[in-house]
Amino acid sequence: MGRIGKNKTLVSISIPLEWRAEIDRRAAALSLSRAAYVTRIVELWWARDCPAISEPDRLMQINANPSGASSNPTESRPNFSQSSSREKFSSQASKNK
Repeated sequence: MGRIGKNKTLVSISIPLEWRAEIDRRAAALSLSRAAYVTRIVELWWARDCPAISEPDRLMQINANPSGASSNPTESRPNFSQSSSREKFSSQASKNK
């Protein structure tokens, strides 16, 4: 296994076997490892401003900013991360066409 890059962390997850099969199928089609493909999924979530994944998550985001100053709970994130993820996906999509 490779080294974890600076400013990164390792995340381990358990998923149903049928999910693994689909992830592996899609990753192989893109010449990616399983981990790289799942990382792309998380990068896409990040690039889309971390949309809520459930109603409780949405409510927590709203409660995190009770002043109502902004409807975007992630606006304090650096823009360079969002744009680099978007550029990566645009670039990858162009290559896969």
